[in-house]
Amino acid sequence: MYVIIPLEAFEMNKYSSIDSLSVESNRMSTKRSFSDDQKITTDRIETHTRSVLDQVNTEKLRQNLTSLSKFHTRHSKSPLLNDVGDWIMNQLIGLGYKNCFYHFFNSTIDDKEYILRNIICNKEGFNKKLIIICAHYDCIMENKGDSNSRAPGANDNASGVSAIIEIARVLANENLQHSIQFVLFSGEEQGLLGSKSYSKYIEDNKMDLYRLINLDAVDYPFLRIIL
Repeated sequence: MYVIIPLEAFEMNKYSSIDSLSVESNRMSTKRSFSDDQKITTDRIETHTRSVLDQVNTEKLRQNLTSLSKFHTRHSKSPLLNDVGDWIMNQLIGLGYKNCFYHFFNSTIDDKEYILRNIICNKEGFNKKLIIICAHYDCIMENKGDSNSRAPGANDNASGVSAIIEIARVLANENLQHSIQFVLFSGEEQGLLGSKSYSKYIEDNKMDLYRLINLDAVDYPFLRIIL
């Protein structure tokens, strides 16, 4: 399982006024070495980033994945999805996050109207530039319309949700340069219903979206991500 934390999220002012990413880009383009001050700055940022990554707890990831997979199903048409959403919300609030809410939206699935919920958890940064880290929490069977059969959805996508909860735990007490939203979508297996609805919410509210990282089926054993 891979946990990705964008370096630009960290508050650069904690170390220096130098933006290490700009420094690196400039150094590579001009083939120059870092100055001593620049090297100290980037070394400190790398050291702090590694200390944050070292806090990732694989046992907590496993526990969250197991808890999500124990729900009989997380199908968007099932009443159990509300229980799943409440469980996720309680996990985030339990980590100390105060600004969490449900984003409600109406969708038609198999000719029936449903009220679905996305889960939004905000972590305010030094500025309002927004990094969204997202995943969907619903799942399906091979028969997409079957909302009654057992459907653990461990890889797709309890793994992504578990990773977000763990990222939220690790970053809970960090001072960040940019603001972060942890967003969990429902209705994705029926045509990206949750993300489409929330993207309109972002546009309507003129939110300053800077980066988006989507975690989907991140525990697939043969998946390799090259950055």
